Amino acid sequence: MQKGNNNTFWKKIKFKYKVLIVNSNTLEEVARLSISKLNGFSLILFSALLIFLLASIIIVFTPLRNYLPGYVNSEVRSQIVTNKVYADSIADELAKQAAYIDNLKKILGGETATDTDSAMTTVATSVKDTLSGPTQRELDFRRAYEENEKYNLTSSMISQSRLNGLAFSRPVAGVTATPFDPAKGNNGIDIATEASLNICALLDGTVVLTTYTAGQGYTAVMQHSNNLTSIYSGCDILLKTTGQSVKSGEALAVTRDKAGVNLHLEVWHNGKPLDPNKYIAF
Repeated sequence: MQKGNNNTFWKKIKFKYKVLIVNSNTLEEVARLSISKLNGFSLILFSALLIFLLASIIIVFTPLRNYLPGYVNSEVRSQIVTNKVYADSIADELAKQAAYIDNLKKILGGETATDTDSAMTTVATSVKDTLSGPTQRELDFRRAYEENEKYNLTSSMISQSRLNGLAFSRPVAGVTATPFDPAKGNNGIDIATEASLNICALLDGTVVLTTYTAGQGYTAVMQHSNNLTSIYSGCDILLKTTGQSVKSGEALAVTRDKAGVNLHLEVWHNGKPLDPNKYIAF
């Protein structure tokens, strides 16, 4: 009985229908088509599969894939991250501006704290710029150099004649604020100059020492030919390190970032300090 039902089903689904296309005017047969239910179902299934395949190819290999949920290519993702960073930065700046405007309104409205002025005065008066003396490393270097050259009279006489013929480069543009006076312990000169200027080497030489003190800032010591040594104190930034060779007029350091700061310059020859104003036109 079951077998008979199955045969009947397959017969029905495979049963072919004849479709005729006839010209209504001449009653002439134009086309004839034999089709069964199985063929029609297969044709519909194949057409749907083909349409799905074509749609998938179009979506995968065209920019339309970016519109699929959960799919973002690397370029779009990078742009999203960049926009997020920019948005966060803008939000931070807006918050800072809002806080600034709010504080400004309070100040203009007289809503500041009563002890603000006194607190600022206390801070301003409690912090003072103090100048400290040379470091122990600098003192040891000077002492050793003076001892080595103390009795070298022949070299002193020869190099002194050569010294007058040297062309010194100007370290910075400025004026002498404190003159050369070894009797008062000032073995060099203080130069009043502008902020953030390049400090140039006086002559060709080698950086033999770099150090830092809280009061004087950075100090660089250069060794030149003819037993000459130059010392640059009060630098804000050093552009050269110990052991580097520096040409005459080449930037060695940078002055501090505020005007009126003095550069302390010393020139030593055979263990004796020289007045830089005699050799350099500032």
